[in-house]
Amino acid sequence: MHGLLRRFGVRWCRVTTAFGGHKSTHLGEPTATHVDKLEAPICWSDYKVAGLRVDYPSWKGVAAILSVLTVVRIWAASRVGLAPDEAYYWLWSQTPALGYSDHPPMVAWWIWLSTRVLGDTAIGVRMPPILSALVTSLAVFGTARQLFSPYVIALRAVLWFNAMILIGVGAIFSTPDAPSTMFWA
Repeated sequence: MHGLLRRFGVRWCRVTTAFGGHKSTHLGEPTATHVDKLEAPICWSDYKVAGLRVDYPSWKGVAAILSVLTVVRIWAASRVGLAPDEAYYWLWSQTPALGYSDHPPMVAWWIWLSTRVLGDTAIGVRMPPILSALVTSLAVFGTARQLFSPYVIALRAVLWFNAMILIGVGAIFSTPDAPSTMFWA
């Protein structure tokens, strides 16, 4: 994992202790004294996005991983024909309603919007779950980053989240699970 972090530019930072001392530590991996003495990394490249502190290297690594996953999902979605359920949801999207007898309407509305932009293609039908997996992965990363200080834990949370069958494989199939998973996050 350390090699992966170095590959994406995670660097050493100066840490200021609560008692005024300085020492070097790896950004995102606090030592025992780091937590005990309420130390905080000080790096000039740290900045805020939407009010949250963002470490550039951590976002760079996660962005690279999620970009690769999204491209692979788009490629896989374009190579496989629609499943019977997806064709059924596409049929719903031709005349969207406020509800259906066996499923909630969100998937039909998402397919309707996506096919208006991308056309009546497999990618048009499957882009909403691919994008929702991306948004959900970012939400998992942000939540893990806020709950647990080390960047490594947040990265592992994203990797484990995408390793689940429902997300890893299911993110290319347009089902009601895609919007519900995104809104759960």
